Amino acid sequence: MLKEKQGFTLIELLIVIIVIGILSAIAIPNYLGAQKKAARAEAKSNLQSLALALEQYYAVNNKYGPTDDNYTFSDVGTWTKSGGGTETNYLESFKPGNQRLYDYQVSISNSGQDFVAKAIPKAGTKVAGDLQPWIDQDNNRGPNGFW
Repeated sequence: MLKEKQGFTLIELLIVIIVIGILSAIAIPNYLGAQKKAARAEAKSNLQSLALALEQYYAVNNKYGPTDDNYTFSDVGTWTKSGGGTETNYLESFKPGNQRLYDYQVSISNSGQDFVAKAIPKAGTKVAGDLQPWIDQDNNRGPNGFW
């Protein structure tokens, strides 16, 4: 008498692999979309916090920055000026949660009466090449489609 072998046939294994592939093809883009949406929400929140910190600075100093310049927030919590140097006590209340995906920059102009705050996607991250959101002193926001 021949014994019956138990196990999966090649066809059954191929069907399971195809089903797993189809499910992965559906799930992975949704997961990546959720990550990008979360990163954008973080950038929006940080830009609103930055705008609030700038308004607080304006309330005390009657201008949005020490001088007209571009200031970039560093990972150590200081603001680096494009013209050189740092501002260690500038906008101390701005503390972004996750600084790995975006760099934050403030451009001060018109003798300190105008600002534009930007969240710049960092190269080599999942948001690289994404839109660059901004907010200004009049609470105008852009680009369309981000907010």
